Formats: sequence, C-alpha cells, structure tokens
Amino acid sequence: MANVDIVPNLKASTVAIGIIDESNPMFPLAIGGTGFFISEDGFFVTASHVLDDLDYLLKDRFKDNLNARIMIKIGRAHV
Repeated sequence: MANVDIVPNLKASTVAIGIIDESNPMFPLAIGGTGFFISEDGFFVTASHVLDDLDYLLKDRFKDNLNARIMIKIGRAHV
C-alpha cells in the first residue's frame, strides 16, 4: 500500500477528545487532545495526560455544570 493510500484510513481513525455541555454539544467547553482507533471494536489510544487533564477540568473548572461530559468526536458525530 502506498503512503497516499493510507491517509484516508488515518484520518478516519483519528478522534478529538474533549468536554461538552450536553445541553449544547455543538460547542466544546474544552478540547484535551486527540486519539486514534486501534480496532473495529471501538478501542482507541490517547496519551494518559489527555484524560487526566479532562478529568481534572470536570472536577474543578466545570464542577458546577451538571451537563458537562467527556466526549469523543468522530468526524461530525459525538460518541
């Protein structure tokens, strides 16, 4: 497989990881980083600091927002 053939697969497997307000999910409250899928079962990999930072933000900065959730954005859909 040529490098050019790999690019669409890499792009399709990359996800954004952040915090959304479920009442207004179109505008993220914070983006912590990215990750990528490693299996068709939905397992993905990211750096540990991404989730640690988002967990801290949920417990500190967004603690009063009961609608704040960590989200994974795949293309235009949220998981």
